[in-house]
Amino acid sequence: MPWTQSAPGQDGEGEVNSEAEELGPDDVAGDGVNPEMGYEEGDAPAGTAAGAATAADERITALEADLGEVKDRFLRSVAEMENVRRRARLDVEEAHRFANSRLITDLLPVLDNFLRALDAATQTDNLAALQDGVTLIHRQLEDALERAGLSRISALGERFDPNLHEAIMQVPAEEGQEPMTVIEELRGGFRLHDRVLRPSLVKVTSA
Repeated sequence: MPWTQSAPGQDGEGEVNSEAEELGPDDVAGDGVNPEMGYEEGDAPAGTAAGAATAADERITALEADLGEVKDRFLRSVAEMENVRRRARLDVEEAHRFANSRLITDLLPVLDNFLRALDAATQTDNLAALQDGVTLIHRQLEDALERAGLSRISALGERFDPNLHEAIMQVPAEEGQEPMTVIEELRGGFRLHDRVLRPSLVKVTSA
C-alpha cells in the first residue's frame, strides 16, 4: 500500500497515513493462505488423513484378534463341557450295567451248589442227604440276598398293614382272634432296604 508523508511543518513527521488499509481475512484468503490452519489450502498435510486411517486399521486388527481369541476360548469351553457330559453319561450307563455285579458274584456259589445237587440227585437214592443239601443251598441263597439288602416282611400273626400286606381272603375271626389279623401267609413278601419290593399275600380275619 502507498505510504503518505506529512507536509513540512505538520506533526508526526514520517507517520503512516491513518487511513491506510489493513489486511483483512478476505485479503489473506485471497492470497491463498488459510487463516485457521496456518498453511495454504493447496498445501494441507497429506499424512494427517493417512495416519488416522492407519490407526483405525490397527485398532480393527487388534479387535479382530481379541474376538478370535474369545471365540477360540468359547469353542474350547463348549467342547470341554460336551466331553464332561459324555463321560458322565458313560459312567452312569456303566454303573447301571454293572450295578448287580456284587450280587451276582455272591450268587455264583449258590448256582454251583445247585448244579452239584442236581448231579447228586441222579446218582443217589438217599433223599434225606439230598434234602439236607438243598436246605443248605437255600440258606446260602438267603444269606447272599440279605447281604444285598433284601429282608423278608413279617406277616403271620401281625395286624394287617396295607403297605406291607396284600389280603386276598378274609375269614370270620375265631374266638381269641383280633379282627384284621394275618392268620396265614400265602406268599412271602420282601423289602429291599426300606422299600417294599413285593407285599405278602395273606389271609386275614374280617373286621
